[in-house]
Amino acid sequence: MKIRLFQSAHGDCLLLEGSDGTRILSDGGINGSFRKHVLPRLANDGLDIDLLCVSHIDQDHIGGVLAYLENMVDWRVFRHKNDPNLRPDEQELPGITEIWHNAFFDTRTKNRGAIERFLAMSGEALSGHTMAELRELGTWYRDLAQSVGEGIEVSRRISAEQLDIPLNSLWDGKFVTRPKDPEMIGLGSLTIDVLGPTKQEIKELRKFWDNWLKTRRDQILRLRKRMERDESRLAETDATFLFESTEALAEEFGLSDLGDRNKVTEPNLASIMLHVEDSNGKTCLLTGDGHMKDVEAGLEHAQIMGKDEGLHVNCLKIAHHGSEHNSKLEHYQRITADNYVFCGNGHSHNPDLRVVDAVIDSRIGPASKRSGNDEVDRSFKLWFNTDPDDAGNSHADHMVDVRDRVVQRAAASAGKMKFDFQTGSVRTISL
Repeated sequence: MKIRLFQSAHGDCLLLEGSDGTRILSDGGINGSFRKHVLPRLANDGLDIDLLCVSHIDQDHIGGVLAYLENMVDWRVFRHKNDPNLRPDEQELPGITEIWHNAFFDTRTKNRGAIERFLAMSGEALSGHTMAELRELGTWYRDLAQSVGEGIEVSRRISAEQLDIPLNSLWDGKFVTRPKDPEMIGLGSLTIDVLGPTKQEIKELRKFWDNWLKTRRDQILRLRKRMERDESRLAETDATFLFESTEALAEEFGLSDLGDRNKVTEPNLASIMLHVEDSNGKTCLLTGDGHMKDVEAGLEHAQIMGKDEGLHVNCLKIAHHGSEHNSKLEHYQRITADNYVFCGNGHSHNPDLRVVDAVIDSRIGPASKRSGNDEVDRSFKLWFNTDPDDAGNSHADHMVDVRDRVVQRAAASAGKMKFDFQTGSVRTISL
């Protein structure tokens, strides 16, 4: 198995290739990074994607997927019209055999417009605030508003009326969820276990959007009136109102205990999470933006890992860009890997330094922190899909701090720990 790790700004985009050439594209990163770093490589390969898995609708995962589908539509129109003036500027991407995607259209069939409007207005109002935490919250809102729209657009693109790509066919076109009983899915040389989300987590996601809108309905009206009356005053003086109306999300920016699942939003908890194994025994864990506790529960349900036992995989994609809310030391003590993949460019201070330390401590830390797995003494490598010296990255300072920490820890590992900070568009990890 090979894994191609693409630069994707603060998002995720990985390509898994089985020993027989079977290809799984996991997420697409953001739109711009996909077009710059991913599209040319996939187009030059010219090999179809057997499965495109969209873990969830966050903009940093789905933006590139929409760019992929738009490319396919543009080229289909060009070939159908046979008009040289319609020839797309971008290279033509290969076909997609199947897509797994739990669409926003399905998770929230009512009030979509009101949700999108509130997100967009809140993001705009907060973006000019003098408080950095509120500006960052505003960015989160704008990205979420964009991802909601992109999620709906993805559903339209793959519909029978446009690209007619099979969607969630093993679930009869309904939600991708963990099966009631352990069930491996064959795909060429690869076998896939769906670890999550559960049907309950999909229900919680529906409830989340209902409650989210219900508790903010009055704020939507107040916000619209205030913006019409005085947008500039709202951006500064009245930002307290916005902070209060989004208090739960604002707490995301405060320090909290590592691995606090209650701080992970329902959309992230509903991520599609997979355990993939090649016919040669190589394994990879794809965690989306889910919580490692749910990954462990899924592995136990699939009987890949026994209760209270550990597991070693060849590659572990660190959950949610290394956010402090999605994992802690005990998760990495239980699940170890030869390769740990961090996707993120410092946005929202991810990967969190404490998570990076937790991963390293589970392998070369003091005895009280090291994993009890038999493979704990193996050499291992940390992969980062970002160049800390990228002058165009506004979050580069944090990545410099991450690199400094990693370099320091590696120097004290007696050669056991290696690392790579990506400088080109793609890195290939051979398992």
